[in-house]
Order: sequence, then C-alpha cells, then structure tokens
Amino acid sequence: MDGQSVISATQPCNRNAFKTPNLTKPPKTTATVSAAAVFKRQKVELAQTGSRFRSPQKSAAERWSKRRQVEKVHPLALSFQETSKEYRRHLYSIAVTKINKDVDALLNKLDESNVQTTCSDAASSGSEASPLRLTVAFKYQRLVEKLCSPLSGCHYGLQRTTATGERERVQATLHDRLQAFEKHMEAETHEIKELQRQWEGVVAEMFQLGVTCLGERGMAALLSTAETDTNASWPASKAGSTLFLAEHGSPAQKGRRKRKRVSFVGPDLMSLFPAFLMEATEVPKPSTPAALHLSHEEVQRLEVEMVGLGKQHVADLQRLEKEDQKWWMRKQSQLAHTFTQD
Repeated sequence: MDGQSVISATQPCNRNAFKTPNLTKPPKTTATVSAAAVFKRQKVELAQTGSRFRSPQKSAAERWSKRRQVEKVHPLALSFQETSKEYRRHLYSIAVTKINKDVDALLNKLDESNVQTTCSDAASSGSEASPLRLTVAFKYQRLVEKLCSPLSGCHYGLQRTTATGERERVQATLHDRLQAFEKHMEAETHEIKELQRQWEGVVAEMFQLGVTCLGERGMAALLSTAETDTNASWPASKAGSTLFLAEHGSPAQKGRRKRKRVSFVGPDLMSLFPAFLMEATEVPKPSTPAALHLSHEEVQRLEVEMVGLGKQHVADLQRLEKEDQKWWMRKQSQLAHTFTQD
C-alpha cells in the first residue's frame, strides 16, 4: 500500500514533466511544505482516528506493552531512582527536625520572656519564701485584684493620748475610722443646730428689745446687712490743685484725666460666718407691744428734756478745757523764766 501510494503520487508529476510548457502564461508558484510538518500532521490524524475507533482489547494491550517497557528499565536507573528518593526523604526528615527544634527554641524563649520573677507576699508565705515566677498577664491580674480590693479592711496605725497623758499606738481599720467619723459628724451637726436655735433666740430677744426702744424701722436698719457706699457722703471737690500752674494758652482742666479708683478685693466677711446667720429665723415673730398713747403736752415736755440733756455736760467740758489752757500757759511762762535765768 505504501509503495503504490508513492507511485500514484509520483505519476502525475511524471506526466506533467512530458507536457510542453505554456509560454504565454506565467509559471505558477508552488508553496513549499517541509517534510517534518507533513509527518507531524499524519501522526496527529492517525492518533485522532485511532482514538475514535480504539477497542478495549487494544487499550489493554497498550497497557501491557507499557508495563513491559517499565520492566525493561535498566537496574542502574532503578537504583538511581531509589537512591534519589531515599535522599529526598532524608533531606525532608532533616529539614523537619531542624524546623521543629527552631520552633521549640523560639517557644521556650517566648515563654521565658513572658515569665517574670515577683516577690511573694511576706504576710501569707513568710519572709523566707522563694520568689514566684509568674506570667505577665497573671502578674498584672494580681495587681488589678489588689487595686480593686475594698479599702475597708486596710489597717493603719495611729497615735492617741490616753486619760493619763500617755501616747499609745493603736492599729485600726479604715472601716472603723469612717464609722467613728460619721458618728462625730452627727454629734457636731446636732451641736451646731442647738447653737443655731440658741442664737436665733438671742437675736429674737435683741429684736424685741430694739423694737421697744428704737422702733421697728430703726431696729431693722440697725440689723440690716446691706452694704452702703461710704464714699457717697464725701462729694468730690471740684477745686483744682493750687500747687501747679497751667501753661500759657492751655486751660487748667484740659489735661486732667479721671483718676482710676483701685480697690483690693479681700475675702467677704459674710462668707466667713455660717450660712444660717443670714437666713430667716425659724422662731415665730413675737407680737410687739403697742406704743403708749401720750398727750401733746407730754410730748413737748419730753422734747425739751431731750434738747437740754447735754447742755450741762458740754458746759463742764468747756470749763475743763479753759482750766487746762490756763495751766499750760502758766507752765510755759515758768519754763521761759527758767531759761532766761540760765
């Protein structure tokens, strides 16, 4: 079949060789095809046709032929493959062992850096106890527990003076001291309330006496805590200073400026006293007695007596002042006479 196909393929070429060439037409260009491409195409076509019509018996035969080819491998090749596999396994085991050792070393190093040495509690384990090795997390957890523990059980020492005058040191808890402080505050508050009640009673008596003597308005003005401007009663003088003369052509009041008043703010005196002193009294306001009804003649006689109350005292003071001046003049004359004799 192959020889016939080759001959049949070459026969048309031989026939064409004996034909006379047509000189009127240009020669046809033939495409050049390589032999390797032809053989590769034939192999691909044969493989495609063989895969379409392949039977299970042929596939089994092919597997048997492949197995025989494997069995026909040279012993040196087999030993080389086995040696290479063994060497690969050996390298793998060495690498795994080294990696495991490195991992263990790093874990131990990390564990050692995480563990810290702390002093044990002397109260619980004694003064000769060995130091504890704790992790950082557990160490800070212990610190947090100590900080979050209630302060009522904390002990501290304090000194107190006994009835005999001796000082002694006493251990007490914070809870006991706070309870004692609360009791002391209750006693002090009760005492302050009692003093407040007494003070209000005294103020009420003073107010009643003042209303009886000065009247309700006068007593209210006397006990009033409203601040009054002390500078208001002293009007500013408009007269200019006579020590300095104004320049020629400029009025005296032109260059003067308003003086700034500087005052030093000190602590408010009212803030130094308790707040209840400025509050309204809780004592009910007593009923003031009605004013006595006096006749017009009695009122005039009382006014005359009030006008003449201080006249005699003023006359006595003036007489004493004149006597003092006379005595001083005599003393000066005696001193002058003594100096002239010397």
